Amino acid sequence: MDKISALLFLFSCFLTFHPGVWGIGINYGLLGDNLPSPSDTISRLKQRSVPKIRLFEPDQDVLTALHDSGISVIVGTRNEDLESLASDPAAATSWVENNILPHSSVNITSVAAGNEVIPGELAQYVPDAMENLDAALSAAKVSATVTTAISMQVLSTSYPPSQGEFSAESATIMKQITEFLASKKSPLLLNVYPYFARTGDPLNVELNYALLEDGATAVLDCPFTYNNLFDAMVDSVHAALENVGGSNVEVVVSETGWPSDGGRDASVENAQTYVNNLIRLVSSGEGTPRKPGKDIDTYIFAMFNENLKPEGVEQNWGLFYPNLTEANSASGMAVEDECKLKFLELKAKRNYRFIIFKIQDQQVVVEKLGTPDESYENFTASLPSDECRYAVFDFDFTTNENCQKSKIFFIAWSPDTSSVRMKMVYASSKDRFKRELDGIQVELQATDPSEMSFDIIKDRAR
Repeated sequence: MDKISALLFLFSCFLTFHPGVWGIGINYGLLGDNLPSPSDTISRLKQRSVPKIRLFEPDQDVLTALHDSGISVIVGTRNEDLESLASDPAAATSWVENNILPHSSVNITSVAAGNEVIPGELAQYVPDAMENLDAALSAAKVSATVTTAISMQVLSTSYPPSQGEFSAESATIMKQITEFLASKKSPLLLNVYPYFARTGDPLNVELNYALLEDGATAVLDCPFTYNNLFDAMVDSVHAALENVGGSNVEVVVSETGWPSDGGRDASVENAQTYVNNLIRLVSSGEGTPRKPGKDIDTYIFAMFNENLKPEGVEQNWGLFYPNLTEANSASGMAVEDECKLKFLELKAKRNYRFIIFKIQDQQVVVEKLGTPDESYENFTASLPSDECRYAVFDFDFTTNENCQKSKIFFIAWSPDTSSVRMKMVYASSKDRFKRELDGIQVELQATDPSEMSFDIIKDRAR
């Protein structure tokens, strides 16, 4: 199996089945010469209900493609523009006029002044650039917040997490930035890579701890217990912020992921494990030990493998094919022949009122056949309350013109009480399975019985 196809459109499929998991977004980078057009990319993200993206620079083609998309966007400035943005308020005004105002129908939530320039030569420009951009946005009556993206390199100490502290090189700048963010109620963007922590110190950083696996050896940092490295890294920055008066500054994880090739511990299996565990962790709503119960806005890195980046792991973070292959091509799920045969009988001979399918031993199989005289209530009662299923239902109805008609519904049942892993498996295989059933007229997705009530079925049929 191709390394990217194994990887995880499960991310976007998970969001499709769980539109409430709005805390998970994706980074959209453009350093490739084989990438799809922005319009095709944004169209696919809309189809998959991806709620938010991060752009590293204000690419006009991408921003235009985002018009009226409903997708929330963090837009970054180029690092090389920081000096002019800091030294000249007019440059910030021009930047907003050229890159934000023409895209009023795009939901731009934040502008990030630079990416990972602290510590470094460009760090000195970040606070003033943020101030000038904020003033320019305010003058233009744009409500986007202003922030910057940092890496773990701003810390001198990150272990144990409670001892997190900004380095001497970073402390002055980070204090200025923290004061700005606190005064504006803006978040701080943090790029978190357990992969690099693991490969930088493999003797002391357990692989399972970095992969966020259950059962990894916990780190005790009284009174907190850390069961995974992601939480520990985020909380070390929380601790550093508290030390400079930023206890109320929200941390948004603007980048995190795991490479599928190109270096130590970089594999399809590990990348899949990390992303799955990350989704589970972030969607749990548990927060981190230092900030319990607080959602963590998180952006997975990255949308595509970018072949113009340096060779090695840098080219191997993508979740999507450059040709935007869907999840079903990634799913190794087979479809038992009986599924297609029984569906044809339902469609052509009307031998059944409904068919319920389940995934068993890596293939979709028939679980139950409903006789022609069974009702919709019989059908819904046959669906398990805590497990996912696929189903088709042959619905008879009378039109307003008093004509008798029928429509075949495809129902993807993914109850909230089912396991995260089961939801992902069913989500990633749905389109692959549905293509085997020629004649579906209406598709319905439901996580709760109220989302597939008889009244909803009647409305959708007409």
